[in-house]
Amino acid sequence: MKTGNIFFALCFIVLGLLALADNVVGLSWDWGTVRSLWPLILVFLGFTIVLRGRTLRAVSAGLAGVCAAVFLFALFQRGVGVIDWDGDDGQHIVHRTLCEEDDSTTRRAVFTFEGGAGSFRLEDTTASLLCLETESTVGKYLLKVDTVEGLRRFRVEQDAPAVNIGKKLENKARIRLNPRPEWDLNFDIGAASLDLDLKPFLVRAVTIDAGAATIHLTLGNRSPETTVRVESGVSTVKVRVPADADCEIHSEADLSSKSFLGFVKVENGLYRSKDYGSSGRCKIALTFESGVSSITVERY
Repeated sequence: MKTGNIFFALCFIVLGLLALADNVVGLSWDWGTVRSLWPLILVFLGFTIVLRGRTLRAVSAGLAGVCAAVFLFALFQRGVGVIDWDGDDGQHIVHRTLCEEDDSTTRRAVFTFEGGAGSFRLEDTTASLLCLETESTVGKYLLKVDTVEGLRRFRVEQDAPAVNIGKKLENKARIRLNPRPEWDLNFDIGAASLDLDLKPFLVRAVTIDAGAATIHLTLGNRSPETTVRVESGVSTVKVRVPADADCEIHSEADLSSKSFLGFVKVENGLYRSKDYGSSGRCKIALTFESGVSSITVERY
């Protein structure tokens, strides 16, 4: 049997078995960790090319198919939870507005968003500490709030009930933040569109963990130092930084296409904006860890 046939056959078989097991007993794995193991697909596909023996190549193709099936299932699980194959027409869009009022004492806050597959935007300010407007057919969003040593922490996630295969899925969120506190922003998404306009905000750190995503990120210059870390699989990533900021790029994305216009290559994997180190300017540090992605950084 050809290695390509082995790959797809095992991928479909394992994907079906995972869906069946999830429907019958429920799988409660750490899907974020499972999803991060996607480079194993490339490793085993590479073995199918370099190995000489037919048996070894077949085994490598089979393992690649298994890894691909687990990765695809993990991506889907991040957004929709348990899969329902019975074709029930009971789905409907859940609209929710989640807000946390500002008490004027919060100086620093952490916002974490887990959204799976969908379309997510952060583009405006609010007089509240934060406010979300969501539309979803894959489970209502929940807002969890706590305070640890004076640090306000906000976590948004979905309760992920069963949904029907073959139905049109909706999963949208519009996020607004108060521009006064200093923010740490964390986004854990799957096959999604993520658009973040952070110019109005005081942002200390941004972390994005994505699967097959389209990411647009615009940074401002309100914070003296901002760090950004993007880990992605097969994604399109575009980052805009202020022209008057000192910007440094660390890239661990050998298989990705990169466009860093206006930056000087210092060494392998390290780029800096022209006149880097000028006094009095805000500093932005970007780190990219990507698989097969397209990464663009431009100054505005």
